[in-house]
Amino acid sequence: MNSPNKRHYVLDTLRKLGASIIFLQETHFKRQKIPKLPTRRFATWYHSCHPTSASKGVAIAIANTLPLQVLHQYSDDEGRMLFLRVQTYTTKLTLANLYAPNQGQVQWLLNALDKLKLFAEGPIILGGDLNITLDPVLDTSSNKSSSSHKALAKLRKLADFSLIDSWRLQNPTARDYTYFSAVHNTHQRLDYLLIHKSLLSCLRTTGISITTVSDHAPVHLSLTISDLPNKFWRWRLNELILENSKASSDINKQLAHFFDLNKDSGPSYPIVWESHKAFVRGLFVSWGTKLKKDRQKEIDSLLSQIQALEREHKRSRLVVTHTDLKNLRDKLSAALQIKSSKAYLHFKQRLYAHGNKGGKMMSSLLKREKPYSRCP
Repeated sequence: MNSPNKRHYVLDTLRKLGASIIFLQETHFKRQKIPKLPTRRFATWYHSCHPTSASKGVAIAIANTLPLQVLHQYSDDEGRMLFLRVQTYTTKLTLANLYAPNQGQVQWLLNALDKLKLFAEGPIILGGDLNITLDPVLDTSSNKSSSSHKALAKLRKLADFSLIDSWRLQNPTARDYTYFSAVHNTHQRLDYLLIHKSLLSCLRTTGISITTVSDHAPVHLSLTISDLPNKFWRWRLNELILENSKASSDINKQLAHFFDLNKDSGPSYPIVWESHKAFVRGLFVSWGTKLKKDRQKEIDSLLSQIQALEREHKRSRLVVTHTDLKNLRDKLSAALQIKSSKAYLHFKQRLYAHGNKGGKMMSSLLKREKPYSRCP
């Protein structure tokens, strides 16, 4: 996620899912070089990163609308585990985000569970890329696991924590996967969301989304613990509408017609000028809605095609199908590029307006330069 476009795609995908808590793995941030993630919904992020290598890395973000207070935090030195002890009103929860290595997963998970046992308080929500299938028969297309039965038996320690696979609970016999290995030509379910048994009454939905901007599919669940406050929305001009030739031509035509009707009809020029502001805003809202619907229709069409091809590929594992999937994902990235450009444009505008003025942005920029401005 060191690429700004990749960060925007990932966060936009999670926004569409309506996520309030995000668990990310493989962020690939260095501990001293964590970029500010561009989203207002998630103002605060918690990271576990490797100190010197831009590898591994896990992160947890909590939405501003969620009334959660973070009490304590634990992160390891490798950037593979992150625990948060949180409280919502009178309820305490423990959030655990894990990214297991490619080898020795079972022993690593057992060590991580031992550390979690010392840290946890209240019901646990554990998620992450475990790099191992908990059920080799149902969670792999090959019906077998690279780990031995003896090693897998040790994972019964999950039962000591009363942790339950939320997706498998609602889909006892179904097959779906979160990762495709092109080398071994197999599908696997490596990404899990495990919840404590006391939260089962709060569980509403759980699912596996399609693979788009990452090589892993997002896993999501919905828990009803408390009501969330509503937030207000403020309209702002989308300058990218002016880059659309049809929209720009229509707005110019409508404005010319507006002034022709009103310039000699009686109202004074100041009233006509103020009225035109409301009129042109309506035009921008109308065109913005139309363009957004057209773009979303294209994205939805691509997503449905990707979903259909993913299902086919999970059954056949043909090279041709995998190539078609890559082409469709490239088209999807191009369609999402428009939203990324809009976010980049807003950031440039904010930087231009506030970059040379005293405030949070100037303070943040100066803070970054302070270590390099001292004379030895």
